[in-house]
Amino acid sequence: MSTCRSCGVALARQSTPVYQTPPVAQVSPVMPNMPAMPDMAPVEQSPYGAPGYGPPGYEPQGPQGYAPPGYPTAYGPPMPQRWYDVSGLRLVLIVLLGVETVLALLMMVSPLANLGFFLLFIATAVVLVIWLYRARRNAAAGKHQFGPGWEIGGWFIPFAAWYIPVRVVLDIGWAGAPAGRRATVTVPVAVWWAAWVLAVPTGFQQTITETSFYVSFDLGSTWASAACLAVAAAALAFVVHRITVDQERAAAGIVQR
Repeated sequence: MSTCRSCGVALARQSTPVYQTPPVAQVSPVMPNMPAMPDMAPVEQSPYGAPGYGPPGYEPQGPQGYAPPGYPTAYGPPMPQRWYDVSGLRLVLIVLLGVETVLALLMMVSPLANLGFFLLFIATAVVLVIWLYRARRNAAAGKHQFGPGWEIGGWFIPFAAWYIPVRVVLDIGWAGAPAGRRATVTVPVAVWWAAWVLAVPTGFQQTITETSFYVSFDLGSTWASAACLAVAAAALAFVVHRITVDQERAAAGIVQR
């Protein structure tokens, strides 16, 4: 307490203002740009992402999550791969191809067998394309010479249609085959494609008379061509079964020994 020297009035002492440092806002562990609530506890996350992230065979790639080997982790974690059902089409294809095998052997005996074979051939081709589409996407983590879409488009390119489809099927089969067991896919695929290719030249017929020379072509018009079609249908049924079983085991995480 002090007084004025001129008038003697008591003067009150003014306190010096005290400035306090504002509290540092906590940062949300979930959204870094959003301040945390007072009662918000830090969230502990696994450095490898959520358990079960991705299909079987995917490996932990550090903090980026689960990814197939060789995945560029700089692009962030990949989305979990969707499983496309190929098991439901396996039985349908095996039945269709089995009937085709029988009809091909009867083509030289009954004209109705010839007509039934080609009608069934169209239905089989539609189901086969759907099965290839699903099987190719299930095997996306494998090495493929051709990208997605060629399992359908490869059949319609002139000249290239003699190579692209068989290569696509081989890559799909190799992607799901157990280590050291590629031959279980390679052999039936080779038999299927060789028989299918041989069915074309063996279907040519020539008729020679004293005044004319006539050449005709029709699949299954000769015993050799019909036999090749039967072998091709039977081998393709085995290929569908083999690849489907391998993909089912891969999806279930079962390693064949």
